[in-house]
Amino acid sequence: MEKHNLLCSELKQLYVAITRTRQRLWICENIEVLSSPMFDYWKHLCLVQIRQLDSSFVQAMQVASNKEEWHLCGIKLCNEGNFEMAAMCFERSGDTCKEKWAKASGLRAAAHRMHGFNSKMRHIALLEAAEIYEVIGKAESAVKCFIELQEYERAGMIYMEKFGESRLEDAGDLFSIAECWSRAANVYARSNNFSKCLIACTKGKLFDEGLQFLKCWKENSTPAMDIVAKLQRLDETEQAFLENCARYYDKLKNTGSIMKYVREFYSIDSIRIFLRSWDYLTELVLLEEELGNFMEAASVARLKGDILCEADMLGKAGDFEKASRLIIFYVVGMSLWGSGRKGWPPSHFPQKEELLMKAKSIAKGKSEFFYDMVSMEANILLNQEGSLLEMGQYLRASDEFRNFLAQCFCACKILDLHFQPRPSKYEWEQEIVLDQMNHAYNTICRIKLSIESLVYFWNFWKGMVGNIFSYLQSIGSNRKNEYLDHGQFCLDYLGVRKQKNNHGFLYLLLNSDACWVKEINKSDIWKNRHLVGLNLQQFVSAARSHWCPEVSLAGLKVLQRLEALYDFAKCNFFRLFCQGMVVLHMFQVAQFLLKSDLQVWKYRLRELQEFVASSRVRFFDILFPHDWRQAMTENLIAWRETTLFMDLLKDVIIDNIHLEGKPTYGQIGRVMMLIFVSGDLTDALYQKIASRFFVNAPWEAVVQELKKKQEVRICTDLSSSEASTGSGRYFQCDFQPDLEDGF
Repeated sequence: MEKHNLLCSELKQLYVAITRTRQRLWICENIEVLSSPMFDYWKHLCLVQIRQLDSSFVQAMQVASNKEEWHLCGIKLCNEGNFEMAAMCFERSGDTCKEKWAKASGLRAAAHRMHGFNSKMRHIALLEAAEIYEVIGKAESAVKCFIELQEYERAGMIYMEKFGESRLEDAGDLFSIAECWSRAANVYARSNNFSKCLIACTKGKLFDEGLQFLKCWKENSTPAMDIVAKLQRLDETEQAFLENCARYYDKLKNTGSIMKYVREFYSIDSIRIFLRSWDYLTELVLLEEELGNFMEAASVARLKGDILCEADMLGKAGDFEKASRLIIFYVVGMSLWGSGRKGWPPSHFPQKEELLMKAKSIAKGKSEFFYDMVSMEANILLNQEGSLLEMGQYLRASDEFRNFLAQCFCACKILDLHFQPRPSKYEWEQEIVLDQMNHAYNTICRIKLSIESLVYFWNFWKGMVGNIFSYLQSIGSNRKNEYLDHGQFCLDYLGVRKQKNNHGFLYLLLNSDACWVKEINKSDIWKNRHLVGLNLQQFVSAARSHWCPEVSLAGLKVLQRLEALYDFAKCNFFRLFCQGMVVLHMFQVAQFLLKSDLQVWKYRLRELQEFVASSRVRFFDILFPHDWRQAMTENLIAWRETTLFMDLLKDVIIDNIHLEGKPTYGQIGRVMMLIFVSGDLTDALYQKIASRFFVNAPWEAVVQELKKKQEVRICTDLSSSEASTGSGRYFQCDFQPDLEDGF
């Protein structure tokens, strides 16, 4: 390489001379021998011309390039990226437009070189370039500069103004980037780009404009537009837009605006799905009603727990029976469990009469039979102070209609009427009543009260409640169908509607604050925005907890009334038969409350035990009066033949033989007297008596002999010496009341 150093140096100089030349390169050589090989090579390639250095050559050098040459040179320089020199060439050629174009290109190239170093100068250069491009009509280049400057709105305006319809979508895209939503939506609409238009309206919250676009497209629809809409899946985009509009106004709680957009949904099913999912049930009911979809409106009203609205829709749909029944159900629930109410007796509330009249009016559309039944129910519910005659008539009618709710209301009102007057207002039966039902109905139809009518309606009412307990116990068993009617009565009375769900049944409450559900933990109760409900276990527990004290309270009222009637009869020296019937009924009611599967004794145990004890004492006094002739009257003999009498007699015997300690003469005497009276005891009871008296052999023998001769009524029929001895000892005793006896 060292021997070629000179050559290398000269080649470098040649390279610099060639690359730095602007127009022409002149090489002067005075030693032809040295230069000839290279010149010959260049001439062979047609790269050089050889001129003699004389005056003509000098003159040629002084001739300027023409405009075309400058122009071509400018283009060449632009292609090479030398925009500054190109601009000078275009200036020399007189092409102002190309000059500005080259200048703008130079500025843009300079801006690219400054990227990341000098943002301010870069911005200035790009802006100037963009403006120059825009002036000279290079719109595309101007747009690119403005995009780099992030001036998307200005870039979009150029597309919109300079390119007409061809670049409207691009303009819309730029307006969207700039968040100029109104311009973007309008440009998209002009280009029939429906989906992007609605998206722009959504993002810009231009909901009214978007809705107008939709209406305009539908009004001016053409086959070509329909094809475009289908390709763009406009239905889905339209639905999404309308739902977004509705959700926006949901946040603002603007129901009117919500429904304006919901009404534009593509189908009623989509409207239903949206309004249900967003809990606009009231609006959905109104819409369904407006469209004439009354059954659907009723279903939605049920979801929101609006019973009166549901009834109204059912009536319009022609389901008159369900509509009337719902109104009655509502009136019953509000009368018993409305604000501050604690069940029976039913109370008045605003609109009660109006609602019952409406129920009757709707019932006319079903049938005359159904109308009569609803009219009866309405009269019962409206008649707060109904007379015995009216209640008796309604009770018979409700039996014909098999209407348990009406039966219960009538029975309760009749019982209340028995509790109100003084004992002196009662009629007193002088003989055994064989047909209690007809006797009770005949009594109240004469607007009279009696012990038998009191007891009959108590038994009637507790029988209905007993069937309710059977229903509650049968739920989930194979016997549930036996008590369906009583179950419906229970639901109607408590203001409960049974609704099927994924886990079985839910028991929805008309009034979630009803006192009969107060013992259930509120946090355990199912609820949503509109409804409150109980599961099966909660409902059964709460229903039992309600009815048990109701039975106990009503039973105690009956006992207290019987107590007052007994005191009245005794004070006024009524016949023993009258007193005895009261005692038998008192014992029957108290024993039912104590031994019933309803376990109502838990609520008033001590009071019930006192009533039973007093019944036993009074029973003995009546059975063995001081004047024995009183016990031989015909009606009292018939009294001793009743089932109630035998029940109480056996109870008194058992009560005496179950006393602790050695039996006293008083106990033995009472038991023996009761055996003489009864003459018809079971073997098991005789055995109990004998085992109790085994410590006293003569009396044990008497008991054994009586067992053999159950038909014997008087002691003279006894033939055994043991019996004579035992009874003789008894009658020889100085019989004084024993302090430990129960009497």
